[in-house]
Amino acid sequence: MEEEPDILTEDGWRSVQAVSPGQVVLTLNHETGLAEWQPLLELQALPTGRHKVVRMRGRSHSSLTLLEHRWPVERFYRRTGTTRQKNPDGTWKSAGRASRTLQGRERVWATSETLTYWDRIPIAAPLANAPRTPTWSDALVELVGWFWTEGHIKPQSRSRLPSTGVAIYQSHRKNPEKVTRIRSALHQAFGPPVEAFPRGHRRDGAPRWREAINRQLSEFHLSVDAGRVLIELAPDRVPRMSFLRRLTKDQLDLFIDASLMGDGHGNEACVQLSQKNRAAAEAFQTAAVLAGYAASLRAKQPTRTTSTPMWTVTIRKQAYLCPRPAAQSGRGFIIAQELHEGALWCPRTPNGTWLARKDGHVYFTGAPPAPGG
Repeated sequence: MEEEPDILTEDGWRSVQAVSPGQVVLTLNHETGLAEWQPLLELQALPTGRHKVVRMRGRSHSSLTLLEHRWPVERFYRRTGTTRQKNPDGTWKSAGRASRTLQGRERVWATSETLTYWDRIPIAAPLANAPRTPTWSDALVELVGWFWTEGHIKPQSRSRLPSTGVAIYQSHRKNPEKVTRIRSALHQAFGPPVEAFPRGHRRDGAPRWREAINRQLSEFHLSVDAGRVLIELAPDRVPRMSFLRRLTKDQLDLFIDASLMGDGHGNEACVQLSQKNRAAAEAFQTAAVLAGYAASLRAKQPTRTTSTPMWTVTIRKQAYLCPRPAAQSGRGFIIAQELHEGALWCPRTPNGTWLARKDGHVYFTGAPPAPGG
């Protein structure tokens, strides 16, 4: 069964069939090239029947659209810079030979059927009107990154109440610089460390932390009041969408950097982070998207070294997909027309675009022309 695409809303990723008019979703202003939040106007469903569609699929893209489906693209051009003139009889005057000195890219609309070799589709964009004033300190933002990747919520003995005791672990032998960063962030967020938490004052409102050494590990234990601060921003170690949306661009980069230091790896072309919890991996993917990076999500099956399934988020440097060149490269990218009988849905927004995710791959796409338009 064909997987329906997801759409990024203010509350996180949702199936395109599960959104309703009025919900705020992420879109692309094709005039400025910036991402922006806009309300969903309507959700169009394609009438039942067999329809000609275009399937594009490769290692970093997956889409299934009508032939007339619109795409916001940046098209490469190379021009002479001369102005053509007409003869008195209406024919064009010969311009002679001129060097093509003007080149660049222009934002235009294309359809799935008319995409050219020179068109590239945006898969990432900086966020317009991103928060400029921090809601939380940089130290606390960094701690959330360490908490959801390297942290642990300690069980509360002899109590049915949810625990808010938190510990963050890191190897001081292998990663002394990471230990230093965690220690510094804790000091800035909650003050200097204490030797022990006072008895009988488990919830006195004063956040505290202490450091302990356990063989090769440095253990950073947070009091219930300090732990509660982190858990409110990332319950069950899943960063809230409301937290991510209120981060400044610099804080999003700080959060991503701390998260990658906790569980990431990569090279110059891309970086990756793997998690068992899909919701946590999706939150990290969302943070990357809001920061203006291209990010994909895929399932990773168990291996000899990892016995449980994982979800891997990949952040790439490129912000565009060039479908036609990719299809001609011989590297497995396909563009093909076929008949489709299943459901097809298309959200409509004021600027005519929306951020889609299909098979884990993210890209900005458009809506078909309005009837009669």
